[in-house]
Amino acid sequence: MDNSIETTKNKHHITNMEILNYIITYLVIGAIISVCFDLWLEAFTSKMKEEITDFEWGWLERFFVILLWPYAIFLLIKGIIK
Repeated sequence: MDNSIETTKNKHHITNMEILNYIITYLVIGAIISVCFDLWLEAFTSKMKEEITDFEWGWLERFFVILLWPYAIFLLIKGIIK
């Protein structure tokens, strides 16, 4: 009986490796989305060079997209809907 209780407890225990895997997955998804934003912005700004002069996409913006990609996706969808 004690053995079944221990296995039930271990099912819900998250190890440090699992947490590290979640963090790495989150950051990789953010990096992929940042690359997609780079490509999309390059295509968009090359068509609208004369209208967009003060917009700059730098490393700080890339860093925030990688960390906050769910919010960045939300802003992109919101911008497309408008």
